[in-house]
Amino acid sequence: MNIGEKKELADETLQLLIQFTDNLEWMSFAAAEAISQKIENDNFAKLVDGITVFLEGIQRVREVLGVNQTRFIEFLEKDLLTTMNEVLECHEKNENKHLETLLTHSLPKNFLDWKNLGLPKIARTLDA
Repeated sequence: MNIGEKKELADETLQLLIQFTDNLEWMSFAAAEAISQKIENDNFAKLVDGITVFLEGIQRVREVLGVNQTRFIEFLEKDLLTTMNEVLECHEKNENKHLETLLTHSLPKNFLDWKNLGLPKIARTLDA
């Protein structure tokens, strides 16, 4: 695969990841709603899987492009991982009030930061 094809593939993937942040945000709110109403469903599991896929997608794009880790991207990754670990811990301990707060505030804000700042910053490396 030549550099032009790599950049094209990376650009397409970044565009999909930007769209995917909207899905992750929706899944986060859906999981919070199910928890608040004590409804058993797979929204939470889908959210966790989705975040894993999202982070893997970012990693793959960075590898394909040879993009170095910037402090800002590193911060966003650590923030998402830290929040996700806190979400998993709250879920495991049935700390539902705090879990709902994380699912309705912290995670959606992180997804918006990726959508509006992080992913566009990675995309700008395509033009460099």
